[in-house]
Amino acid sequence: ESNLEVMESNLIDNLNIVLVPYYYAEEDGDYCCKCPCMTNDTVSIVDSGVIESWCNRKGKNFLSYILNVDKEHFYQMCVADYLISNSDRHSRNWGFLYDTATT
Repeated sequence: ESNLEVMESNLIDNLNIVLVPYYYAEEDGDYCCKCPCMTNDTVSIVDSGVIESWCNRKGKNFLSYILNVDKEHFYQMCVADYLISNSDRHSRNWGFLYDTATT
């Protein structure tokens, strides 16, 4: 599975689609894949499940809302998922990064 994650990451990267890159690693003698941390003291992530709940409470259309936030990267994610046959895309498995100092 680690090999697939890294190969898929390389494929998506070569298509110039924004992603969190995966790379090979070794941990306690076992091979695995890792990715850099996406968050820090000034950057956080809100998963799409939280956004969907907010949209439902506010009577907003979820798809329209996220397309308004970042249509290009949403569609890139959909294309990448199609290309690698990703069956694990769910509302807690993607989201938006935001600047904690301004949000």
